[in-house]
Order: sequence, then C-alpha cells, then structure tokens
Amino acid sequence: MRFIFAFIIVLIPLFSFAEYEVTLLRRAVVFPVAEIAQNQQEDAWWQMREALTKDQKLLVASRRFMINRGVFQPRKNLKPADVIILGKILDAQILITSYLEDRVLKMYAYEGESGYTLWAHEVNLHPVIPIQDQIVKASNNLIGEFMAAFPYQGFVQTNEKLSQTTFEKDGQHFAWVFAGTSNQIQVGDLGQWINVTTDSKDSVLNDSLKVTVVAEGEVVEIKDQMILLKMNKLTKVSDFQEGSLVRFPKEIARFRELIQNEDKISSLGNEVLSSEMRDAADLQTGHQKTAVTMAFIFNIAAFILMAF
Repeated sequence: MRFIFAFIIVLIPLFSFAEYEVTLLRRAVVFPVAEIAQNQQEDAWWQMREALTKDQKLLVASRRFMINRGVFQPRKNLKPADVIILGKILDAQILITSYLEDRVLKMYAYEGESGYTLWAHEVNLHPVIPIQDQIVKASNNLIGEFMAAFPYQGFVQTNEKLSQTTFEKDGQHFAWVFAGTSNQIQVGDLGQWINVTTDSKDSVLNDSLKVTVVAEGEVVEIKDQMILLKMNKLTKVSDFQEGSLVRFPKEIARFRELIQNEDKISSLGNEVLSSEMRDAADLQTGHQKTAVTMAFIFNIAAFILMAF
C-alpha cells in the first residue's frame, strides 16, 4: 500500500500541470513610483494612468478609488500572496508597481488572480541629467513598452443592437471586435483570433508565449472603437465568445516602430496555425465546441494502480 500511495503522490503533479493561458486583461491599477520625491510621484502617476487609459482598452482605477481602499502608496516588488490580496481589494486583473534604484527605474506588472508576474523591465536613467527631469518620461516609456508586450490588440465584444458576438449574413460569418481609440486599422486589414499560452510563471508576456491562430478575418467596417471582421478561416463559431483575443499584424508592426526598439518588446513567441482551421464557407452554423479531456491518461493510471 505504501508503494501505491507513493505512486499516486508522484503521479498527481503530472495531472495537475497545465500551461498558463493568457486571457483578456482589462481592469488595472498602477501604484506611485517608489523611492522618488512625492511631487515626482504625483506627476509620474498621472502620466502613467493617462498612458494606460488613452485607447480605452484598459479600465484603470482612479486615485480616489485607491485612496478609499487604503492602498494608494508606492510599492516595489510584490509577493504572489500580496498581489492576490490587492487584486481582490481593488478588483484588479493587472497591478503595476515601479521604483527607482541607483538611477535604474524598474517596473513590474502582475496578474491579480494568480499573483504571477506578467511583465518586468527596467531602464537606466542618464547619469548626468537630473532624475527629476527624467522620471516622468522614463516611467511613461516603460508603460508604453508594457502595452506593446500584449500579444493581442482587440477582443470580441457583444454588439449592442444584435446582442451577440457573431452573426451570419449571406452564408458568411461576421464578428464585432473592440480595438480601442488609438489604432490605425483600416478596411481590408487582416485580423486573427488567437489562443495564447506559456509555461513561464516568472514573466508571462515574454518570448515563451505560444500563439495558436484559430481564425482569420478581414476588416470590412469600422465604427469608432469597434471593428467588424468577416471570418474567412476558422475552426468553430464557438471560438468567438465574449472576450476572445484578436490581434492585427499591422498594429503589431506599428507598435514596434513607435517604441523604436524591437528587442524591448515581447515577441509573439512560437506561433502556429490551428490544424483545424478551415474556410468559413465549409463550416456549418451551430458546430459544437469539442471538449479536450484527460480521460486517456487517467485510464492508464487506473490500469497501473489495478496491477497492484
């Protein structure tokens, strides 16, 4: 019996292991920069919050909201447990901290539910120029690099008039995607629905990202922040649920050009096309999503246990 018990203990981690899936992140909080003068903290905080909210993809907590929750204060590195607690207090999916250390400005972004580090980066301040003349611009630039590290530029959103994420017209599938206000997407551009996973829990938005393209579409209409895509290739209609991630290759190239340093931006990692993706015309409406299970592995485990 002891052998069986030991076997089960060794087997459980194999079953529980799973890649971390990057999902839609919208609710964010940014804390004041630590280890700088208070007046610089104020200026930098307002600039960072404005940079995070300018395209309306992120909903960022206000200063008053954070003060009312008793958490508006500079913070450095956070432990996973602290991230989770703060995430619950602030109902936040993203928590951003930054601090100055020996003329090096460091910034961290954490995922509120798991406590994982989403992204981390630092910038060396100029050795001659006074810190107070650099800190606002440097913190703002880091925020820009963080935003550019996201593997997606839009997400599926329910159309208010139709009360649904997708619709069919003349035998073709269409979907509405929220892409924010500062994009330069044009009619005819390519849009891709993606699933994003990583096996890294130290810095999620990095080169280890595995991107699977599950559908492709063409921009056919633009209304303010909303983009209408006609789906040309897809796996199944059920992939287009509220919050499904969408990227626009032209926007990725534009972000890289804005930052002017491609090495500082997380790449899209190992990109693959879903083997199940096919022409939209070949897909029947109402196709049910296939569930992926661990039944085969558990059957093997049961068979081995029965042997003892």
